[in-house]
Amino acid sequence: MESESPPILREEDVDNYLLSNADFLENWIKKHGTPELIYKIKNMDVMDKPQFRTVSRNSITSAMFKNYVDGMAWKGNRSLVTRDKLLAMNECEMFMELIRDIASELDVNVLCHKILRNVSVLTGSDRGSLFLVRGSKNNRYLVSKLFNVTENSTLEESLHSEDNEIKVPFGCGIAGHVARTKETINITEAYEDPRFNKSVDARTGFRTHSILCMPILNHESEVIGVAQIINKITGNHVFEYQDVEVFRKYLMFCGIGITNAQLFEMSVQEYKRNKLLLNLARGVFVEQQNLEKLIEKIMLDAQDLLQCERCSVYLVDDTLELVSISP
Repeated sequence: MESESPPILREEDVDNYLLSNADFLENWIKKHGTPELIYKIKNMDVMDKPQFRTVSRNSITSAMFKNYVDGMAWKGNRSLVTRDKLLAMNECEMFMELIRDIASELDVNVLCHKILRNVSVLTGSDRGSLFLVRGSKNNRYLVSKLFNVTENSTLEESLHSEDNEIKVPFGCGIAGHVARTKETINITEAYEDPRFNKSVDARTGFRTHSILCMPILNHESEVIGVAQIINKITGNHVFEYQDVEVFRKYLMFCGIGITNAQLFEMSVQEYKRNKLLLNLARGVFVEQQNLEKLIEKIMLDAQDLLQCERCSVYLVDDTLELVSISP
């Protein structure tokens, strides 16, 4: 009787077995693996080894960031939509246009000017204004950022700086009341409402009639600003329900844009601060041989870091003696 030949062991069968029994391979190598074999295994190339490659930076994003660091706003190609085109849009098209603006615009002033201008067109209001929250938690107030934005006004005409900004304490006037309570206020005749601050009209020479004022909230429902539109110029000169809804939806996106722009501005400022500190540290090591040049460099860098006009350094001199002069 002839003996049966041993079964043929195929490489495919071994692969399948080892895939299902990885511990077997590990134990076999520990028992029978020679130093040369273990060395080869450690240094062998794995076919599916992840390949890490250096990805070049997005040139547009880098250019945008560099422009902001250098104090130059990114100049996008998006312009204001014409009045006729804006009025012809349905709600979906209108808010897609707004989303594109938010996605492409990091300058909060430009973005909010577009929003106020578009709201003025869509609601038939004469003008609009934006106030941002400033101050500490226990002493908050509003400052006018964009004032009297009309359909045809430019950003430069509407933008307020520290020299001409209007400050409104929380709880004072219509805007201050909205900032404190988060309420929406719709007034048909401003001078009949005791909360209305007539001094602003006296200062600007403008006559306010109807007002629609709303808070701008962040993702935590905290007030970060207040926006208002003034004097409905169509229909019965009263802001209707649809005006309120358009304004509310626009301001929701406005809050997102303001928050994103403020976070971006903080990152730019932090980058500048860290860069100045690194330059200062480098200068300390370079100018160790010359005390006068070292102090001058520290003072110049400190001016840039603190954004101040002047800087002084006083050194202690232990060599001076006090001399008393008797009369």
